[in-house]
Amino acid sequence: MRPIKPLSGRRVAVTRAPQQAADLCRRLSEVGASVVRCPTIQIDPPDSYGALDAALSDIRDYTMMVITSSNGSRAILQRLDELGVHTRELRGLEVAAMGPATAQPLLDRGVRTTICSDAATSELLLERLGSLDGQRVFLPRSDIADNRLVEGLLSRGVAEVNDVEAYRTVPMAPPPQSRKQLELGVDAICFTSPSTVAGLQLMGPDWRGLTSGALVVAIGPTTAAAAKAAGIPDVLQARQRSTSGLVAALIEGLQP
Repeated sequence: MRPIKPLSGRRVAVTRAPQQAADLCRRLSEVGASVVRCPTIQIDPPDSYGALDAALSDIRDYTMMVITSSNGSRAILQRLDELGVHTRELRGLEVAAMGPATAQPLLDRGVRTTICSDAATSELLLERLGSLDGQRVFLPRSDIADNRLVEGLLSRGVAEVNDVEAYRTVPMAPPPQSRKQLELGVDAICFTSPSTVAGLQLMGPDWRGLTSGALVVAIGPTTAAAAKAAGIPDVLQARQRSTSGLVAALIEGLQP
């Protein structure tokens, strides 16, 4: 007899954008979950590539690049390819990645990174980066990122921060087929950014009812705060800001 997997028979809604959901969906399937794909964001190119292209063309003028999401990693690699710039141009640049999922696309392309594996917030990331006096930092990220990381870098002695829009995060209501699956009921729903919470709310005033009784798991403190601000009282926060951390939290929260 095959052993029963920890999430066998459980239906788990995944709110990540389709192009970044594969790893989480695979891990959930491996532990027996039935995955309900319920994308509530989409990742779009920046309105203009001007600032990003200029920074990449002058990449050797910087001493550090800080990337805070896997979307940022993929956006940088894709644009380097489109510009015909080899990743070896990043050699000599310290590349700091917030978490292993952010680092992996870069590592796959031979880019060495400083992985801040437990840095779930801007404050923790700054602590892990160490001395920053005189650094010139390239910060490619989403259009909706707040200013706390820039302010923190400057307060730590950074000489210059070039905060560039590398991609846009657009909340969206889940497609009709996802809504039908939610209507059938889910045991859990995982949020991976504040934008995924905002996208679910775009379903309309009955969005809470569609997830009523489900365990809500957030990938980090900022996402957990967004879920609570939306009116979800009980949110389980993953201990590690990663897909494996989400799966571990789901197993813990759904165990009888």
